[in-house]
Amino acid sequence: MMFNRFVATILLTGIMASTAHAAEAYNFVKEYVRELAALEGIRDSAEKELAQSASSPSARMADCIRNGQLYQLELNLDISQLKQVKLAKPVDDVPSMIVQFYQQKLEQYRQMSETCSTIISGPKPGVDYGQLAADMPKITANIEYLDHSLFKLCPLVFAALIDQRPDKENHLSHLLISKAERDVLVRELDSSFGKKMDQDNQNWGVSAASVLKNYLTKKDYKFADDPW
Repeated sequence: MMFNRFVATILLTGIMASTAHAAEAYNFVKEYVRELAALEGIRDSAEKELAQSASSPSARMADCIRNGQLYQLELNLDISQLKQVKLAKPVDDVPSMIVQFYQQKLEQYRQMSETCSTIISGPKPGVDYGQLAADMPKITANIEYLDHSLFKLCPLVFAALIDQRPDKENHLSHLLISKAERDVLVRELDSSFGKKMDQDNQNWGVSAASVLKNYLTKKDYKFADDPW
């Protein structure tokens, strides 16, 4: 009797740990989708504002400051959220990898905002405005590089949803999430990115959303509520 209770306790503990792991993985990917959408929303808005203020240098600088601040606020939130994520191996370090790139992006947007603030404030002695203007393309190139690096992590984000228990053929064929949870993620991607995911020449954020949707819908994985 004591042995049976001991075995039952071990099994129950294992089930509870597996359920918690699945929930953490689902919440992580859901947060990742939210972050992609939020950052894309800022980028989209900034692009429209740039088109409207193209003939006004002061307006362009004001938009630069405003959007740089919005990016910093969002990235600080994203970093805070990801630092709370605790995934199981072998993807336990993925959130921290994303955080490292976000922190580098945060610094780039801080420099961008400071540069635009210096330019819009008017001539000051000792300030090399030619150098400031030359620094802006470098900053945008750095951001582009970081976005590309973040895009490359997308398969690892999806890997957080893969159940590491092999099936009868020794394949990792199941996801940790249910079909209903998968559908929630796909709906959020569709509502946030829509037809952008079907366009050519996507930016890296939209491309990441496209890749994630492809993994969720076109790869032949079974779900947690499917039979083994």
